[in-house]
Amino acid sequence: MQVMAVEETWTRPYLQYLIDGELPDSLTDARRISRQSKAFTIINGELYKRNISSVLQMCVTIGDEKTILQDIHDGICGHHAGSCSLVVKALRAGFYWPTAMTDAKDIIR
Repeated sequence: MQVMAVEETWTRPYLQYLIDGELPDSLTDARRISRQSKAFTIINGELYKRNISSVLQMCVTIGDEKTILQDIHDGICGHHAGSCSLVVKALRAGFYWPTAMTDAKDIIR
């Protein structure tokens, strides 16, 4: 059994299931986690999601996502992209989190 520090984030249920086989108490959440966890893997203690083209994307925790989007939005020459462009660029760069579009819309406002 592998011991890891697991933060209280959206990644926690996936990490608990993949490491210890623990599912949430809610039957609906348990089914969702067990079904969706097939797309996730752990590499060197980090959670990654395999996208549709089998490319691994690093799962970003709360707090880091806004920094990533802000860096892309500000750009090297002040390139201010729209919310869809920001999300696509972040995903293409190898990052993943489920609230990417909502976070991008918040930054654009």
